[in-house]
Amino acid sequence: MNTEKWTNLAEEFVYNELSLMDLDVKKLKRSEQEQRPDFIVKDDFASYLIELKSKFPNFEKLQDKNERLNRGEIVEEKTKLYYENTLSGIIKKAASQLNSYTEEQVDYKLVWLHAYGYSPDTQYRQFEITIYGEVNIANLLTQKIMPCYYYMPSEFFYRRTEIDGAIISTNKAGKFCLNTFSKRYSALKKSILCTKFGCAVCDPFEEEIQGKAYILDSNEDRRNESKVLEFLQNKYKQRYLTKTLSHDYIAKAKILCK
Repeated sequence: MNTEKWTNLAEEFVYNELSLMDLDVKKLKRSEQEQRPDFIVKDDFASYLIELKSKFPNFEKLQDKNERLNRGEIVEEKTKLYYENTLSGIIKKAASQLNSYTEEQVDYKLVWLHAYGYSPDTQYRQFEITIYGEVNIANLLTQKIMPCYYYMPSEFFYRRTEIDGAIISTNKAGKFCLNTFSKRYSALKKSILCTKFGCAVCDPFEEEIQGKAYILDSNEDRRNESKVLEFLQNKYKQRYLTKTLSHDYIAKAKILCK
């Protein structure tokens, strides 16, 4: 299947999902002269400009995997999750497309990241880590592990004036991610589109209030890890905080041919 067909499948998926939410969904026509966003979505109170970006399968890798499975071999997959420069470039392009659209005023600008790839669940997590700069932090005294937002470089921080939020999805799961750096964060949180996702909303501020996450909201150089950890320890008054190895989470899967 070629790239255009995968793109069409992703667009159809997003269109159908938004339509099922009883929203007014308009697919914008493609233009050879300019890179337009993909959708304008409206409810009774607000409008949302959405640019869709998809991760497709690596066809050579997928073919090799299928051939090995057909031979009855065990296939082991390892994927290291971290802030991904390639995905950063994709989001940067999405921001440019969103901001180049001037045909009508919109209330919010969103990027939709859909994983159709070789390992969609892993790519889904890659999306989260890249937009939020997320790692896991452990309290060595209590052995409790929680996510820490903005510990690493974050696309939401870099695109804070351009992207108000993101929707990340696979064919089986989805989540609405709020950009807490956006000036429209509070309003978007109350919007109809956001509330349509129910409990599938990522709001770092809310998680911090509930004691479920840390937030690194300082100007510390992220490359100076000792200073970063010192800031977190002082902010949360927890002396024994440290970054866990699971921030470089390695996903493994052994698949047997049946």
